[in-house]
Amino acid sequence: MNSPAPLQEPQTPIFRVKAGESRLFHIQTDDLLGICTHWLGRTRLCTTHTDCPGCFAGVVRRWTGYIPVADHRKVQGLLEISASNAGWWEREIKTGKLFNQIAKVSRVNRFGGLMLDGVKPAPNPVDEPVKSIEAWRWMLRIIGLPMPRPGEDAALWERRVTEAAHAALQRDLGSRNAAIV
Repeated sequence: MNSPAPLQEPQTPIFRVKAGESRLFHIQTDDLLGICTHWLGRTRLCTTHTDCPGCFAGVVRRWTGYIPVADHRKVQGLLEISASNAGWWEREIKTGKLFNQIAKVSRVNRFGGLMLDGVKPAPNPVDEPVKSIEAWRWMLRIIGLPMPRPGEDAALWERRVTEAAHAALQRDLGSRNAAIV
């Protein structure tokens, strides 16, 4: 007899604004997440320059920022921003001025950063900002890294995430090197 497939947590969408596009998002945070990654056929977390297998192998490192938002359908996700204007977004987000605002966001061209074209108060405000830890859970779920265990402290969780990230990078680097030979 077949047993039912285990339930999986739903994936959190990443919202990307394309060149020439404008979209509306409900900003649901007063914080910005930033991660460094390597591309090895899939996105892999860069742990640090000093002990990261991807950095050691010379794979390009890329910073990307994410802002917890909801789209027009009220689907929560992460709005991706590039490094080109991350400082501006971080200053605006951390002041709290954008929390519970509907932001019109656009990208002029492929290489331009996201621009804020206007804000207005959200008609259905959220009570509290999305907490950083919740947004990190979304991010780690997307890139396939371990979630915190009940009662686990941050240092132990960070060590497990780093070990898993290193293992994934080593696996991908081994596959890449085998394909080159």
